Amino acid sequence: ENGPKNKKKESETYFRSMTAVATTAAVSALLGSTSTAPPSPHQTAAAAAPPPADELLRAIATGDLSTARMLLSVDNSNLADVVYHLPLLSWAVETDHQQCAQLLLRYGASVAATDRRGFTALHRAAWKGLTDMAKVLLDEGGADVNVVCAGSNSARSTPLILAAKHRDLSMAQLLVAHGADIELRDAHGMSAMDHATLQGADAVVRYLLDRGADCHAARHYCELGVSTVTTLPQRNSFNDIVKTLCEAWSSQSAVTAS
Repeated sequence: ENGPKNKKKESETYFRSMTAVATTAAVSALLGSTSTAPPSPHQTAAAAAPPPADELLRAIATGDLSTARMLLSVDNSNLADVVYHLPLLSWAVETDHQQCAQLLLRYGASVAATDRRGFTALHRAAWKGLTDMAKVLLDEGGADVNVVCAGSNSARSTPLILAAKHRDLSMAQLLVAHGADIELRDAHGMSAMDHATLQGADAVVRYLLDRGADCHAARHYCELGVSTVTTLPQRNSFNDIVKTLCEAWSSQSAVTAS
């Protein structure tokens, strides 16, 4: 039930569900309103204005920078919504509003803050392939490039592992350039190299191998991955990985033997 073929599903399901809620309509529903427009003259007596915290969340999630500037302070920069427990910084990442993220960081938003599953803003940026956003979190926010998902139900993934799962070479390059440890392993004992192999991410596999990633377990994950292919391009990707791994196995085995 928890075999390698299913190991990617937990993070995928979680992040996709969060992407589904991170829309203007969903944010409005979360805040108890179906519209961000003011009440029409035909509506009955004026409804109470949303609390400032709700307005701030709406501004961050919809990219309303001017409103966010008016409402944000050092005291509320780490606010999290009460339903998804997503900090404001994670909402800015989820909705890809880079200027809002930068504003939050200037007001002291914590890059270490986590959502209900233990994922930080950098985990979210890595999963969504937002390299510019990830660079902001790393360079301007000082995010820990090797941060591990801390939730009790998480797979203890690092941002690099999430990038490998998503076959994202650009993100992997950015994270490694900022010091990501390529040998860190998740709760299933799998490294970024293992996940890249399982996913048939040939470019990521080559990149990690060039940086000395251990590939001794990769044969197993390659066999598992190739058993799931449904298209010729996928098959070709695994063929390329096998060729690359054969060369790497020879090299690493020679070093081990010596």
